[in-house]
Amino acid sequence: MDEIFTELTKKNKGQTVLFIIMSVLNVIISGVFCKFVEEVNLIKKQAEQISHDEELTMYFSLLIAVSIMCIIFSAWIMQIICKTVFEARKNVNIQFKLMGLSSKSLSNQYIKSFLKYQVIAVPIGIVFMEISYYILSGLLELDSRVIEPVGVVISIGLHLLIVFINLILTFYKCAKFNPLEEMRDSKKIGVVRQLKKSDAVMFVIGIVLFVVGAVSGDSDNMVLKILPIVGIFLILDIVIILFNKLMVIISNKVKALSVEISHRITLGNYKKLSPIISTLIVGVMVSLGLIGMFESIREISRRTVQQNIYFKELLVNSDVIEHRSQKEYEDKVSAIDPEAEISYGINLEMKDDQDIVNTIYAVDSTYGIYGEKMVLADDTDPSKNLDDENFDGIYLPDYFISNSKIGEKYELKLGNETFEFTIAGRFKANGSRGRYGYISKSYLQKKMGFDMVNALYIHAASDDLINELENDSNVKDRYVVTKTDIENNSYENAINGVEIFEFSAFVIILISLIMFIHYAAANSMQNKQEIVRLKAMGVSEAVLRKTYNMQALSIFTIAFIIGGILAYGFINVGITMILEFIDVPIEVKFPWLVMIITYIFMNLVGCFTMKMSVEGAYTDKINEYVTDN
Repeated sequence: MDEIFTELTKKNKGQTVLFIIMSVLNVIISGVFCKFVEEVNLIKKQAEQISHDEELTMYFSLLIAVSIMCIIFSAWIMQIICKTVFEARKNVNIQFKLMGLSSKSLSNQYIKSFLKYQVIAVPIGIVFMEISYYILSGLLELDSRVIEPVGVVISIGLHLLIVFINLILTFYKCAKFNPLEEMRDSKKIGVVRQLKKSDAVMFVIGIVLFVVGAVSGDSDNMVLKILPIVGIFLILDIVIILFNKLMVIISNKVKALSVEISHRITLGNYKKLSPIISTLIVGVMVSLGLIGMFESIREISRRTVQQNIYFKELLVNSDVIEHRSQKEYEDKVSAIDPEAEISYGINLEMKDDQDIVNTIYAVDSTYGIYGEKMVLADDTDPSKNLDDENFDGIYLPDYFISNSKIGEKYELKLGNETFEFTIAGRFKANGSRGRYGYISKSYLQKKMGFDMVNALYIHAASDDLINELENDSNVKDRYVVTKTDIENNSYENAINGVEIFEFSAFVIILISLIMFIHYAAANSMQNKQEIVRLKAMGVSEAVLRKTYNMQALSIFTIAFIIGGILAYGFINVGITMILEFIDVPIEVKFPWLVMIITYIFMNLVGCFTMKMSVEGAYTDKINEYVTDN
């Protein structure tokens, strides 16, 4: 039976080759993205050294889900390809059924046959998996450049599990058909998708959610911001169907025959095209959304520093011959530049209970005038506490702790001495600058037993004064931090290591493009049937060629329009998720250039694929097809 099955299924080799190619791709995706999940967890642990905020933890969990989504989408395409292979061999399947082969036996033949292909696909997939990861890890500047043997074994196991489940679910389901019914209706074509009452209900719910989310306007509530995205997904089918129906009406009025036919074909094949269009939309939304979100957050971080940092230079005398008091510095400054505006403090590097260095700024109320804007998350002013020599509290950045941590003890070590502070509040951080916090300068001076300062926040000063301070002979070691330094560092720290996710998102678009290519290849026979009918109706060859190009163009256009709108909402939701307090104007940096380049590339590939799919239908093969049928 195996030999008979192999002999009878030699036709439709293209579908078998496509399955092998997709198996190779699935090995690559499984391996690369499993490794990415491992790398993301490492980045997450690094981020936790800066931030303990639960929202950021949820953010990383969502980004890990992007990698998992790519694996799921790859498995989904394999399931579609398996089903298409079975349907492409309809005549062979009918013959086996008429020979008395049971559904289970027919399914088992397909499963055994397709599992054999893994002997070819897996080794090729492993080679390309390692090559792909080596290149990508270099581009993304990851520490690990190869997928270790354990990772390779896990990837192969995951791939084979996906293949095996797909084969069982697909072939056992497909093999349950009545051969006589299939023979009676062997030429059936797609049914035009009609709108139903359930569609109307979904439309009303979707519009309500969209309006509620839109009316909320500038609300920082993430749930309200996500409502328009949910609403659009609920009305997605209706919008696409109505768009195609509208294009049919308009093109009919303006006598654009190729446009009209292409949209009629799309409506007729909507059941097959719907998952492709949906995947394209999700791919565009996630990829453009992630890129735009990351760039917007970086820009917001940069602008926050520009707006809220008041000093132009921070001078820290980390090692001196003799400690100097604030009064001594003030006298020296006054003698050189009486108009100078400087805030004085103590800058220390202390280790927390995780043995991680925290930069502690001991300041007073002048810091809010000459240093930087300092506002607590509850909008209270901390300046009075910072002038209190008995205030043992510490203020930590909003991205580092959540509200639930307020009131807890926070221990820091300076050498062998341990200082215990009480977390007094969260301040709205001016950029992402690692672990740092503010305490009362006078309290620290009292604890240390002497009146000294080592940090000068210079808001305004003459060049002579700055030169004198930077070349003070009493200072053995110092470091200078400018506002520009903080701005650049904050930009880099705002979102670190996210290139993995940007790449992951583009894989979703690639997968949806493969789905479209598969649709075009699998639909080749139906295209011939449609072309025969259209040519019989007098439609010219030139119009037919334009028709299928227009179908690809319209599919990608509506996917990018809807996906682009959703991406804009995705960016807003992402910004709200990561940045809790934003006091600078938000200008969403939408990646227009990336969108345009991707759109053009997708259309070129789509039009070429459709051209190859229907090329044979314009030649004498039409006559052969008509004769045979």
